Amino acid sequence: MTAYDAHAIIGHERALQILTAAIRTRRLAHAYLFAGPEGIGKRLVATRWAMAINCDTPPVTGFGGCATVGSVAPGSTGSACRSCAMAAAGSHPDLIVIEPDGLFIKIEQIRAMQAALGLTAWSGSRKIVLIDRAERLNQEAANCLLKTLEEPPPASLLILVSASPDDLLPTLRSRCHVVRFFPLDPDRLTAWLAAERHWSSDDAELVGAVAGGCMGKALAADPAALRDERDQIDQWISASCLTRTGSDQALSLLTEVAETAAQTPEQFERTVRWLLLWLQDAVRLTIHRGADAPAPRFPSARRAARQLPITACCELAAQLHWTWRASFRNLNRQLLLEHWLIALREARLEASRRFRPQEPTVPL
Repeated sequence: MTAYDAHAIIGHERALQILTAAIRTRRLAHAYLFAGPEGIGKRLVATRWAMAINCDTPPVTGFGGCATVGSVAPGSTGSACRSCAMAAAGSHPDLIVIEPDGLFIKIEQIRAMQAALGLTAWSGSRKIVLIDRAERLNQEAANCLLKTLEEPPPASLLILVSASPDDLLPTLRSRCHVVRFFPLDPDRLTAWLAAERHWSSDDAELVGAVAGGCMGKALAADPAALRDERDQIDQWISASCLTRTGSDQALSLLTEVAETAAQTPEQFERTVRWLLLWLQDAVRLTIHRGADAPAPRFPSARRAARQLPITACCELAAQLHWTWRASFRNLNRQLLLEHWLIALREARLEASRRFRPQEPTVPL
């Protein structure tokens, strides 16, 4: 497998350095919290690290032995040792994976984990528990898990994986060694998609931008579907915020756009991402005018660049970030989007009033 295999780990050099050093020095904490955006590769790294810890081959490079990064794909055995082959197949008795059962991780799952940790390890050096989407622990399950973190069984290791670590109980976070994961550089992700997926540079750039540096989201993306979605967003913005329609008609369009875009948390987050990319286009076109102006992803951004000063774009970007963060507090997503779209329309109207040429006065 190449270094850019779909199952390989791309980026996260700092996190890998920390985890590799822990294996080499044999200084493993009893619990870790892998924190970072959704789809960034936290679970993949956690699985590979668990494989490396119990690998039958002594560590040499990377994560060590046959579990070296990129050498063992989930679902395949290749030339892996018995321990790594079982872990890759999802059948290793010393690797316990817990995921939400429905919306939440329940206390019964944690109690079953505690019973399993009380058993002797099958062959590896440790019994390892990987709790994916740990922020989904319900109150009972979180309190039950806290007891294990306070008094961990011998030769055990817990890895909590979360895209929303702030939603975990503070007492859980404080008992874990936090390893943070960050988005890939957009240019690096775009180059990888173009080379490995054989996509056009435009498609790779579009997917990389929408994925926000998260490899998992990029791999799951369909460029054709994203182009259609982008065009729809562009039409919505143009019709509801940038045209000289009447206020009643504009508000009706704004409501329709916000209602459609806020149907699910995932759709809301993606819409916010599209709006941020639209603002980026508008700012770039404002700064680089004339022949040097870059080709925008959104045609309507050209009109926005002519109508909105850069200060207004910056204020709108700050408001959009607040809109995204406010959605985490269970505020109405549709109303949040309506508020931002109205702010965009008002900024455009204010700019047009401010810079409208004054009619010359004729002396009487």
